[in-house]
Amino acid sequence: MAGDWIKVENVTPDKPEVFQLAEILQIDPDAVTGKLLRIWIWADEQTIDGNAKGVTRLLLDRLAGVTGFANAMLQTPWLEDEDGQLVFSNFDRHNGKGAKKRSESNRRVSNHREKLKQECNVESVTKVVTREEKRREENTYTSSDVSGVFSYWQERMGKPLAKLDPSRKSKIQTRLKNYSSGQLKKAIDGCASSEYHMGQNDSNKQYNTIDLIFRNDSKTEEFIDLLSTQREQSSGGLEI
Repeated sequence: MAGDWIKVENVTPDKPEVFQLAEILQIDPDAVTGKLLRIWIWADEQTIDGNAKGVTRLLLDRLAGVTGFANAMLQTPWLEDEDGQLVFSNFDRHNGKGAKKRSESNRRVSNHREKLKQECNVESVTKVVTREEKRREENTYTSSDVSGVFSYWQERMGKPLAKLDPSRKSKIQTRLKNYSSGQLKKAIDGCASSEYHMGQNDSNKQYNTIDLIFRNDSKTEEFIDLLSTQREQSSGGLEI
């Protein structure tokens, strides 16, 4: 066994691949996340870095409890068919023995650095302003910032009749505590640049709401990064 834990990102339940699987299989996205975890845990325990002979589509369907789950996964970057053998793509980056050793090593190094930091002069440490505190001090916002971000979202998503209700206003205000209005507009642009989120998917459904884009800091950063990636690709940069 590789270990009794696996590494899963906080944003995994909101990734486009999860929604893609939900559309294909016609099940709830949260159910998809649970079934993926079931399969990844099995792979971590029973395979070597995500590769093992004898892994079949039928076996993965049984693990997930859904017929066709393996075929649906093959339509995402998470599972590949290499000459008839199913392989969990990039599994050893985050799970498997090698990745876990790296993670444990990083944790020990981090703990050691933290201990050294605590041994420093307390008076000098208290004068340090953390990056997050500095960002919050710089990113004070006004009501016009909130309305400006909302108006920009209306324009980019083609929703002129949408209202700035309390829920949408709260989402924007919360993100403005940590990001500038310009950064939030970049997140909106990132969502607008995604064909999948704009409705070019199997159900022709848009996933571009204020609630999704500004759900949490991680989600907002994901869309900002998506915009950067799209710009790099369009300008001939490296594809990620």
